[in-house]
Amino acid sequence: MKSPLFSIIPAIALAALSHAGTVAHWQFNDLNDSSGNGHHLTNNNTVASLGGGRLNFSSTTATGLVSTPDSAAWDDTSFTLEAIVSVSSTTSLTSIVTHMTNGTDGRQWFFGTSETGVPIVIINPSSGTEARITSTFTGLTAGTNYYLGLSLNLGAASAADRVTFYLRDLSVPDSPFQISPGSTNFTGFAASSAVLAIGSTGHSSSRLNGSIDEIRFSDTNLALNELLVAVPEPSLAALSAIGLASLGLRRRRA
Repeated sequence: MKSPLFSIIPAIALAALSHAGTVAHWQFNDLNDSSGNGHHLTNNNTVASLGGGRLNFSSTTATGLVSTPDSAAWDDTSFTLEAIVSVSSTTSLTSIVTHMTNGTDGRQWFFGTSETGVPIVIINPSSGTEARITSTFTGLTAGTNYYLGLSLNLGAASAADRVTFYLRDLSVPDSPFQISPGSTNFTGFAASSAVLAIGSTGHSSSRLNGSIDEIRFSDTNLALNELLVAVPEPSLAALSAIGLASLGLRRRRA
């Protein structure tokens, strides 16, 4: 059963769970994809286990994966990735969701936290050198439940509109919803046949120690009212006043 903290999610956010752009949705009562698209997970990992409606990781030393096979969906250069997560350690590189495994099958993107607990995305482009894009949030607090989001649109005309991070502390009712814009000159990914991996790249140096309650991958750049966790008032009104376009909230190109 999910934690009572999810009572903060109102009906408008619950309605977004089956949004038309949803490609995969894992809620971790089991390893099945609830979107209906069949992206079920396989656990070949001795330190990852299900319990309490969460996928729990108990060590940073193992190298196994919780993963779903490669798909053209993971190559999309315009998507929204959301996770509800708690990290037990904020002093090492931590994988949340990656299409970048430890091996020879190619690297595209990595969504997780840095060695100081700050949300990041690492991108390996179709041309150029792999780069890390860091949000402006302060580091996460170990053991705290957070909503983390990433909206990526490498096709946006402006480099400043291609990356947007979201953060909300779910342990505090009505906590502020935070947005951090990012910037990249990259317009595409390198080729990859890697699995989509959760909690690890297959290398112990980037392993999650903590738990994940939920992950959703959407093949569009979602609006604020379509995200898994609603934006509390007065944050939504304030953000609307300055214009959603300036925050990089873009619809996927037709």
